[in-house]
Order: sequence, then structure tokens, then C-alpha cells
Amino acid sequence: AIGVFKELQGAQCVDGLDVKCEMGDCTPMSNVIEIESALTALSLEELQAVRDWLDDFIEDQLEVSDEFKTKVQRAKQELAAGVHSRIRNSPAGQ
Repeated sequence: AIGVFKELQGAQCVDGLDVKCEMGDCTPMSNVIEIESALTALSLEELQAVRDWLDDFIEDQLEVSDEFKTKVQRAKQELAAGVHSRIRNSPAGQ
């Protein structure tokens, strides 16, 4: 999936700096606003590919500690008991 993400973004890594290349012109892709803007131009299928890649990337970065395992177990118990601490509200009209 990482190849799809890089292909979609036209991104490369040069000397540790991520750059966005279009028509041979490469500029640093240095902030979240640029990334968010690029994401709005993608199709639903492309967004899902980015999401899958991002999920995998974040998961690979996580370290499963005892504290994390305890939080997962507590969350499972809360869900089984019907306790929902966070409910996502959709924007009006969607």
C-alpha cells in the first residue's frame, strides 16, 4: 500500500526530506495543510488506499506496552457493559 500512497502523491524522499514532484518541479511537502489539500483531490478508492497505508504505518510505530494492553482490556470490558465513552457525530446533512 505504501507504493500506492507514494504513487498517488508523486512523493519521493531525498536526503531524508519528503518532496512533492510535479512536472519535474520538486518542492518540500512540509505541512499538514498541503497533505490535507492533496487528499481532497483523491477518489474514495484512493482515500481508502491511503487510509489502509496509514493504519499499517501507525500500527508498525506502536509499541505494545503493558499499559496499552491494560487500556485495551478495559475498553473491551466497557464495550461489553454498554459503556461508550466516544460517539462520533456526523456533520449535519450526512
